[in-house]
Amino acid sequence: MSPRFMFTAALALPLFLLPYGARPAMADAPELSLPAGMATANNHLHRALEVIQNNPEEVSDSCVEALKELHETQSKLAAEQEHSNDQDLGVAQDVLESNYEYSLEMCSADAHRMCEAEQQSPGLTKACAAYNAADDAPSSAP
Repeated sequence: MSPRFMFTAALALPLFLLPYGARPAMADAPELSLPAGMATANNHLHRALEVIQNNPEEVSDSCVEALKELHETQSKLAAEQEHSNDQDLGVAQDVLESNYEYSLEMCSADAHRMCEAEQQSPGLTKACAAYNAADDAPSSAP
């Protein structure tokens, strides 16, 4: 396996260990609640990562960097929640939401490109079907 595959898998794996709509924290991090507005972004990002997992060699550097930033923010926020309940948590939640949106934007572009490819493995075809169905579904977000 290539180093890029291992690195991408390591970044995406914690998100796969969580059910859709669950907390976005690292698997070994303290409990971190998911703000209501991020549930949809979490679901879409999860579906994009399912596509990307099928072809990690094609993942862009921008997606990898966005996922790294997201995980760093998740870890920092979890640590902050464990130690205090001050107003800085609101700012940290805003940063986390921005990281989710940026990760979704960067990684969805890769997922879309992979799903448009002529040659697809059976696993990629299945992941793309789920990804496209999620994109076609009406959004419950306001």
